[in-house]
Amino acid sequence: MEFAEKFVAYIDILGFKNLTDRAAAGTGPSLGELHELQRNLSEKRWPDICPRSERQRSDLGFCVGQESDCAAISVEISPGGIVNLVSHCWTLVFGLLGRGLMCRGYITRGLVFHADGRFPLGPGYNVAVEQERVAAFRRGAEKGGTPFAEVDNVVCDYVNECGDACVKEIFSRCIETDGVVSAIFPFKRLAQSFIIRGHGNGFDSDKELRANQNLRAKIERFKTGVEGNVNGSDDATKIKAARYIRCLEAQIKQCERTEEFITLLEKAPYQTNS
Repeated sequence: MEFAEKFVAYIDILGFKNLTDRAAAGTGPSLGELHELQRNLSEKRWPDICPRSERQRSDLGFCVGQESDCAAISVEISPGGIVNLVSHCWTLVFGLLGRGLMCRGYITRGLVFHADGRFPLGPGYNVAVEQERVAAFRRGAEKGGTPFAEVDNVVCDYVNECGDACVKEIFSRCIETDGVVSAIFPFKRLAQSFIIRGHGNGFDSDKELRANQNLRAKIERFKTGVEGNVNGSDDATKIKAARYIRCLEAQIKQCERTEEFITLLEKAPYQTNS
C-alpha cells in the first residue's frame, strides 16, 4: 500500500436528495431506478480510447469508487490514462443528462492511494473534493457552484504538451473552455453535423431533416427531464438547472438553423464541379 501520483476525478449528482425524497413519497423515480443510477456511477469501462497512446499499464491503473450520489475515478499519469478518464467522465455526465440529471465535479492530478470499489485517500483526492463547487461558465454576478465538472489547468497543460494528436482531439471533443476555465461539456457534441454531398452525389434532404428533427426531439426531452427533476428543489438548484437549460436551448437553436440550411439546399441544391 502506497501513494502514487494519478489523475483523479470526483463526480457528484446534483439534486439526489430531492430524488430520494420524491421516491420515498411515491412521486419520483422508483427505488430500482435510484439503484440503477448508483450502479452507473460505479461502472468500470474498459480503457479503449486512443489505444495506441502511450501508457504504463494495459489497464491504465483505472480505479472506480462509488458512494451514494458520487463517484471517484483515478488513472495513471499517461496520455492514455487522461484521455480515457476524461472520456469516461464525459460519458457519465452525458448519461446523467439523458436522465434529466445534472452533476458537478473536478478533475486534477496528485498523490492518492486508490483501490477499486473504494474512495481514494490522499491530497490529490482532497483537492478534487474541495474544488467540486466549481465556477466554470459562471455568468456575471452569479454566485454559487455551477453544474459542471471542471478540469484543472494542470491537466489541460499535460494534454497540450503530450504530443499525441488522438488524445488532443478526443479531449477537445469532451471539453469546453472560456479561455480561463475548462470543464466537461455534455452539450458540445449534441450539435448536428452532416456532409453536404451535392444533389448529384446522393444528398438526401429528407434523411438529413429527419436526423436533425430526431436530434432536436432528443434535446427537448433532455430539457424537459432537467426541468422536471428540479421541481420542488431549492432556489440554488433551480439556478443551476437554468444554466443547463440555456445550453440545451442553444443546441435547439442550432438545430433550427440546420433545418433552415437543409431546406435551402433542397430548393437550390449544391452543385459540385465533378
